[in-house]
Amino acid sequence: MVAINYNGKNYQLKEQQTVLDCLLENNESISYFCKSGLCQSCTMAIEHGNIPLKSQFGLSEAEKMQSHFLPCLSKPTQDIFIKKCNESKKKYACIVQEKIILAAGVIILKIKHPLNYQFFPGQYVNIKKPSGEIRCYSIASLQSEKCEIELHIKYYENGKLTSWLYNEIQIGDTLFISEALGQCFYSKEARVRKLLLIGVGTGLAPLIGIARHALSENHLSEIHIVQGGLNIQSLYANPLLIDLSLNNKNFKVHTCILQDADNPERTKDIHSYVEEHFSDLTNWEVYICGGDDFVKKTQELVFLSGADGANIHSDIFVVSS
Repeated sequence: MVAINYNGKNYQLKEQQTVLDCLLENNESISYFCKSGLCQSCTMAIEHGNIPLKSQFGLSEAEKMQSHFLPCLSKPTQDIFIKKCNESKKKYACIVQEKIILAAGVIILKIKHPLNYQFFPGQYVNIKKPSGEIRCYSIASLQSEKCEIELHIKYYENGKLTSWLYNEIQIGDTLFISEALGQCFYSKEARVRKLLLIGVGTGLAPLIGIARHALSENHLSEIHIVQGGLNIQSLYANPLLIDLSLNNKNFKVHTCILQDADNPERTKDIHSYVEEHFSDLTNWEVYICGGDDFVKKTQELVFLSGADGANIHSDIFVVSS
């Protein structure tokens, strides 16, 4: 069996077990949230041994050079010696500028970031609660002179961070965020391609950011966004998307809902709709945001419809238990 040495203690790694799960099983106190490499809150460093390349996915080149890795993704095949990182990731103080609570149980939070803060719309940030909990939220806004970041946050009654943001955080309060993370954003190389953006729930937040970015760059081709929800009330971003479509001739909104008591014929499954209306995605750029199962199923669907794997970008949302 593979052994992990941490804090002078040796632990045996079970077959197909990650380093993070092994440490947690042995009651080590490790910061973590998503267990999928997105939030990067569990980042550690290796002192001796080989780390699979997959466990450094999403880290900066500087972090890789310092032998940082993500234990939640790491399943080493040889013994390793690991430690906590010497330096924590930089945090940025932001001031809450606006807080809008929508009927669909979504909070739109606008926060003012420091002047030197850089991001691409569609990336995500980690917000850290004073008690230590960390959650990831995607950016729906453009980089602008206002130095403002717009986040769309689904409220969960028992959510440790969402209940705090919903009930306690007020305009003028300070929030601490990480640097912008993630690879799901618009690039100028996609400017001549048709864009297809597919999302459900607050998975629409990064897609709205990507659409805004593309439109601000005078995207030359069509932009289609397919939004899905349980019913019409769950489509919190519908007014915003309609406004974008009215002001941009190349932007089209497609809506799929599973329940419609007033008009049952209007109900559409989002995957069936995409398969029917976007059957040939050759040379398209595709962006997919939502839960793990939704993203994986949609990735397979668009790939089979002709989208190049290099042109399929995704952002998986993780809901805390």
